[in-house]
Amino acid sequence: MDDRTGNRGSGSGCPVSRTLKQALKAVLLFALAIGYLLFPACSVEETRTLFVLRATLAEYLDETDSDLQVRRSRFGYPVPLRYGGSHYFINSVRQPVPGTIEWPLDIPSGRSALEFTVGFLCAEETPLSCVCVRVTAEANGAEEMLYERDFLVRFPDRQFVFYSEEIPLERYAGRSVILTFQSSTEESDLGGVQIVWGNPSLFVEERTGLPNIVLICIDTLRRDRVECYNPDFPTPALQRLAEDGVVFEHAISQSPWTLPSVATVLTGLNPSLHRAGRRIFFETERSGEDLSEEERRQGMIIGRSRFMLARLDSSVRTLPELLGGRYITHMVNSNGILSPSTDVVNRFHSFVDGAPHGRMVTRRAADWAAANKDKLFFLYAHYLEPHEWGSYYSARYGRPEAFDRVAAREVYDDLVHMADVYVGRLLDRLVELGIYDSALIVLYSDHGEHLWEENWNLKGHGNSLSNILLEVPLIVKFPNSQYAGARVDQYVQLLDIFATILEEAGIPADDPRYAQGISLRRYAAGLPLPERRDFISEYMLHGRERIAVQQGEYRLIYNYSNERFRFFDAASDRQLSMGAGAGAGASDDLRRQAERLQEVLRSYLEMVAQLPDEFQRIEFTDEEARRLQEVGYLR
Repeated sequence: MDDRTGNRGSGSGCPVSRTLKQALKAVLLFALAIGYLLFPACSVEETRTLFVLRATLAEYLDETDSDLQVRRSRFGYPVPLRYGGSHYFINSVRQPVPGTIEWPLDIPSGRSALEFTVGFLCAEETPLSCVCVRVTAEANGAEEMLYERDFLVRFPDRQFVFYSEEIPLERYAGRSVILTFQSSTEESDLGGVQIVWGNPSLFVEERTGLPNIVLICIDTLRRDRVECYNPDFPTPALQRLAEDGVVFEHAISQSPWTLPSVATVLTGLNPSLHRAGRRIFFETERSGEDLSEEERRQGMIIGRSRFMLARLDSSVRTLPELLGGRYITHMVNSNGILSPSTDVVNRFHSFVDGAPHGRMVTRRAADWAAANKDKLFFLYAHYLEPHEWGSYYSARYGRPEAFDRVAAREVYDDLVHMADVYVGRLLDRLVELGIYDSALIVLYSDHGEHLWEENWNLKGHGNSLSNILLEVPLIVKFPNSQYAGARVDQYVQLLDIFATILEEAGIPADDPRYAQGISLRRYAAGLPLPERRDFISEYMLHGRERIAVQQGEYRLIYNYSNERFRFFDAASDRQLSMGAGAGAGASDDLRRQAERLQEVLRSYLEMVAQLPDEFQRIEFTDEEARRLQEVGYLR
């Protein structure tokens, strides 16, 4: 028996015992609901002593309009991740040599520490030289050396000769200090050497009831390939998580492909509001020869369509940025479409981009969690295994002119099992570290996958607004396994993950743009909910542009090209006629429902039409373009 889930014996017991248990469970749920209403951000959670992020040098420099560069810098071994490299990117301040940066801080009482990574960058022609770096603290007119190190600057050593440091500051508790970061050299000309200070941060020890947060996505995972939705398909690791958490029976994605879907999870906004993944079509009369070299290099070529994509709007704040005032945030990413060029992964304090397989995702996420287990953190791990079934099929059977559909489904299923193993290893490591029980853990898929279903005869994703792509797995383990084993039958949306995480972190979602989201805790606790909710799904990757609105079991799809509406039973993807139904009453109900959804969709489109028609185009690096070609996005 897994000691995380407790003893759930299978004996029938006497009727009185069962009745008593049911009554006690009802009383407990009622107490939890009352506690939630009174203290929504800290219901039932126990307090723990953790180091909480209080301030960063990069934020201070941004606020003071410093001329110093604040950007992501790479640290780690220079070999690519696919060959076992361990490089990562971290929010950094780049300081010229010689140079001085002053950072005034008020050090609170109790234990505190300054943490940073330090390394250097230089040009290939930089002569061999020595650079000294120092960190000093000045308080009440007295200056003290906190840190000093010499770097032998050589071009081959850049980016992977670096040091991660932790300096206690409690001797300054309750005092104001000025931390000074200095770089100096005796050389007359260093050819543009920069000292890179990786995310200098002040951490303060606190008693807190806030949970650590772990967000896990298994890209392209179908709902019917998860055991808690389909007992005939075993996924042991996800099943253990489901037993400790809450299974949401009907979770709707806001897009049928990765970029807009994940951006919605991280922003709490529908795709038309965050813009990530919007297609920008080239004029149809322009041939490939008429395109510029950059347009040809960056263009997505899907079937006969040629277009470019919009990146995540830079004005939109994301979960890691909203949490970043108290939480340290990190992402381990395996999907090239979430790269820095799309402005997703680089919203985190630090990130690993380009992890080639789930084994590496698990290893890097687990190592980061172990290194930061005494801190309040938000960790996002994005697995890609099911998405890559086409590549695995080609490796196993040769590049096909036509897929053997049975064999292709078997390959997809094998990769789902592989992802389950990798996620299980990450969860087991969180248990070993003592993080699992008190953490909020959210597992979801960004979209499903067509595998030649009878009604569709399609493969892949981004090519329909079917239930196969839009209804996805969603499991939430609340801190201390509150509501363990519960199943929620009401319809929810992936957009609700944003509201859930903000609420659990005690951060108010006061921007009116976030009003569409509802914390999933309300569903788990059985609290009052809106009588009716409408879910938008939009932004296609293939074919004509369409948009859907869903309320409960009904979905209405609008085709921009012919301006027609189609009305569906969502679960079966069966198109409904306005006059369908058993009797005139049923027909009237369906007609009213369809008409109401039309009005909802028209209102949404009118709101979108009033927004500035601006977008920020993605410009992929050569390495990002290569990765996207490998998974079929670019051709």
